[in-house]
Amino acid sequence: MKQWAHFMLALAVTALLPGVSTGSSVQQPDCPQLGFTDALRCSSCEQLLKVVKDEELYNDCKSCCTDDVVTATTYSAVELIICRCKLHAFPHIQTFINKKAKAYTGLKVTLTNDGQYPKMLMTSTEGSAQTIPIDRWKTETLEEFLRSNLKPVGAS
Repeated sequence: MKQWAHFMLALAVTALLPGVSTGSSVQQPDCPQLGFTDALRCSSCEQLLKVVKDEELYNDCKSCCTDDVVTATTYSAVELIICRCKLHAFPHIQTFINKKAKAYTGLKVTLTNDGQYPKMLMTSTEGSAQTIPIDRWKTETLEEFLRSNLKPVGAS
């Protein structure tokens, strides 16, 4: 009984003191799942807070961003993947595919039949790959990302 009381006291103290660890590390947010890429700059988080005034989203943004002086990762190839059956649910991505995608070298559009939500598989110039969901991205967001990370056709 005495051991049980000590255990309960230790559990209560651990729960009340945020600085005390129970042996597991603090979970970092899954930035790609939240829609943030490794190209996210901290100055964008400040703009985000001004627009949406959502402190929790701002904190997630700040935990995923990198300092503005760091150069963005450049991608040698980006594959936009979406199921044909999902295109109607994402008209902004369908518009991008139909009207804007051909303007970017290194971009491949893959239409599947497996129910996949829209995502981008990005391969860096160093060969590492990263996948991020883009179902909440607008056409302008896709364009901005690709403009800053891929060269348009005809650019030197």
